[in-house]
Amino acid sequence: MSSSPTLLETEFDACLSRHGITISAERREAMYQAFLAFRDLISANREGLTPDQEPAFIHPAPGETA
Repeated sequence: MSSSPTLLETEFDACLSRHGITISAERREAMYQAFLAFRDLISANREGLTPDQEPAFIHPAPGETA
């Protein structure tokens, strides 16, 4: 997902505000970078996961063997 840095920062601030999240100035950059990484992850997975990639198929159910 490509957007201008200013637009991304505005989106980040709006997201924090919308959910009532307050972060300290020292943590802001790390949280912002995590926000950007999460947006990239969402973008990369727009087409969804194949059945083999779904979390329910990654680990066997309790009592089942892989």
